[in-house]
Amino acid sequence: MKLKAELKDVDRVLVFMAAVKNQIPFALATALTRTAQNAKRSIEAEMPRAFDTPTRWTLNSLRLEAARKTKLQAVVAVKDRVSRGNPALFWLAPEVDGGSRGDKRAEMALKTAGLLPSGMQVVPGRGAKLNRFGNMTKGAISKAAAGAQASEEKQSQEGQAKYFVMRRAGRPIGIAARFSKSRMDIVMAFVSSASYQARLDFYGVGQKAVDRTLSAEVTKSLEQAIRTAK
Repeated sequence: MKLKAELKDVDRVLVFMAAVKNQIPFALATALTRTAQNAKRSIEAEMPRAFDTPTRWTLNSLRLEAARKTKLQAVVAVKDRVSRGNPALFWLAPEVDGGSRGDKRAEMALKTAGLLPSGMQVVPGRGAKLNRFGNMTKGAISKAAAGAQASEEKQSQEGQAKYFVMRRAGRPIGIAARFSKSRMDIVMAFVSSASYQARLDFYGVGQKAVDRTLSAEVTKSLEQAIRTAK
């Protein structure tokens, strides 16, 4: 009877282990996803410390790929696809890895029009009107760029704000605006392509969050799998 009872217990354990085994991939996928969520929140919390008044586009620039039981991998990454404009990866990559950024659309258009020399990029000038984040609005950039191109083509209309390419010794140095008869100033300065130093410790902050939470999340998910095993 004792031997029979022990065999019965073994059968019960084997059934239980089979049930748990089927739930383990889902439990691990859940743990990985929760860990990635913690890492994402940690990196987002670091952004206001790394950047001066980051925009909401920067604060919402990360994406999360959840793990699946058939793919035990969760990913936190910078958004690299958008329906319009530049993706967050465009301006965040230099802040994470250092180096230079690519040309913005307005810069590419100015180069195509022959107004912005090769190897140069655009930054706000002294006469630029900046928003609360310290940037020119897309509308202001487009207006200045279009006005400068029109001025070069002799198509500007009287009575409108006059934008034109300012030159020094024949070399373009920026787009200036004529605000009145006595006042004009550069609104978009042409500068050599800048090289950025890394400011956002994306990998370090994220890895610390993973190291801090992964083990606990795995334990919690496996315990839940055991409790719910049938």
